[in-house]
Amino acid sequence: ANVAFLASPAMPSRALNGALCFMILSISFVAHSAFTKFNKASIYLSVTTYAMAFLYFIPSYILYYSSIKSISKQTEIREEIIDRAKHNKQDQAIIPDYYFPPVLHAGPSLDTFNSEAMSRYYGIDLKITAPGFFDYSRAFNFKPLNINAKICNNVYIKSLWIYKQQMGIKTFVIFEFNKNPADSLDENTAMFISFKTKDGKIINADVDKKTFQIDGRWLSGRAINGIDSNEL
Repeated sequence: ANVAFLASPAMPSRALNGALCFMILSISFVAHSAFTKFNKASIYLSVTTYAMAFLYFIPSYILYYSSIKSISKQTEIREEIIDRAKHNKQDQAIIPDYYFPPVLHAGPSLDTFNSEAMSRYYGIDLKITAPGFFDYSRAFNFKPLNINAKICNNVYIKSLWIYKQQMGIKTFVIFEFNKNPADSLDENTAMFISFKTKDGKIINADVDKKTFQIDGRWLSGRAINGIDSNEL
């Protein structure tokens, strides 16, 4: 069926869904034959099937499920902001765009197009801001570490969240500031933070001055490996 796209200047990702469905059906017939007969070919096929399941399908499913769960939490935050704005008779609701945590390949990610029809659907003008490169729903659904680390003058980090992403492969830290640090620091000033573990190890990391205002809160985040909140 995909041969029809040979003359097309582009092929959308969804066009592969039909071929994928037929491939899954074909594999199911072959797998049934392999699992009901015991011979050399069926053993090879069974080993290959189990290897594909453990090495690709299961990790892919876990990552995708985790990403969809994160999107669900982000949707709740967006809905709360919109409902509050409508209740307060505001003309506009400012909501963050979705952050889709990485999966094994780009296919399952969300469509990044934000249609103007969304404003008509919700009955209020929507301004969608950049989400940053971290799962901001963590800052709304999990208990933070309150640190009150002073940066300069009247700028300080109020709290932070440490969480694992991609089945624990990466560790992310979300910082919440009392205000936008970029308004108080010049462009040549960099911010750093040091984490001290219980065994005396020091982990240094830079903190991005670029923050994202989400529901009136100034948040920034980045990946910092080697950090465990239970060991600080």
